[in-house]
Amino acid sequence: MKTLRIAMAVVLLGMLMVVIGYAGTAQVTIVQDPDKWSDGSPATITGHNIYYGTTKGGPYPNKFPVGVGTNFSLNSLPTGSNYIVVTPLAKNLAGAVVEGPISNEGFKLVDDRTLPACTISVN
Repeated sequence: MKTLRIAMAVVLLGMLMVVIGYAGTAQVTIVQDPDKWSDGSPATITGHNIYYGTTKGGPYPNKFPVGVGTNFSLNSLPTGSNYIVVTPLAKNLAGAVVEGPISNEGFKLVDDRTLPACTISVN
């Protein structure tokens, strides 16, 4: 009887995992080098925009703005292939925040599939 209860608990836990699921996470590391404008003058980076999508080469319809830093967690990525690019943000001479060019493309495969629960019969 105790074994049956444990087996049923495992089956129920398996079914719960199918219902809840989970989203993928990518750790994004940004290297901003050099921090300069095209004329060589220093640029003060005010943040970054992380864009991602499911098509290699874009478009990247999802935008995740982040502050100044080098390591960010990008959560809730959809299942499948995710392509990620980053753009720097800086203030220009007029004081407006402008977005720089996109970075190289990063890739993260999210596989959050789970196996379906088994069905048992006990006689």
